[in-house]
Amino acid sequence: MTLLEINVTQDFIDQRENRAKIYNPGKRSELQLRLDIECEIYEWYMISESKWDDDDRWQVDGVCPIYGNVDVKFVKKWYNIPCQKLIYILRQRDITEHFFFCEWSKRPERLLEAGDKVTINLLGAVLYWDLLDNIKTSKYNGYYADVKNLLS
Repeated sequence: MTLLEINVTQDFIDQRENRAKIYNPGKRSELQLRLDIECEIYEWYMISESKWDDDDRWQVDGVCPIYGNVDVKFVKKWYNIPCQKLIYILRQRDITEHFFFCEWSKRPERLLEAGDKVTINLLGAVLYWDLLDNIKTSKYNGYYADVKNLLS
């Protein structure tokens, strides 16, 4: 298990708020939208530390020297993929090279504020086509992939 502690800065909070104004919340509340946007903290950290390059395309969260064009996903037990999200994944086929999976290890039970410290468990990277080969139909909603098992 690789843990990474990140100091939350005002720069990240400003990014979250700016994106909350332009992202489509769908059926999410404003609070849930902001909590979901906070999952961008790992890519923000990697880019702000000059470990990854930024990319303007929606399909790429960052350009990593090891994994190429990366899309970062936070998971709990599995990577759950609603039907609409599967369409977005399929549209990434010629652009995204790896999915990089993380999970929250420690974070406040509220929206993040400047000065907070969060800890992320870095699970690892999966090739785009390996993820697609491991997607299964969920009996609850859409699809899922057991990425923790895939990465072990």
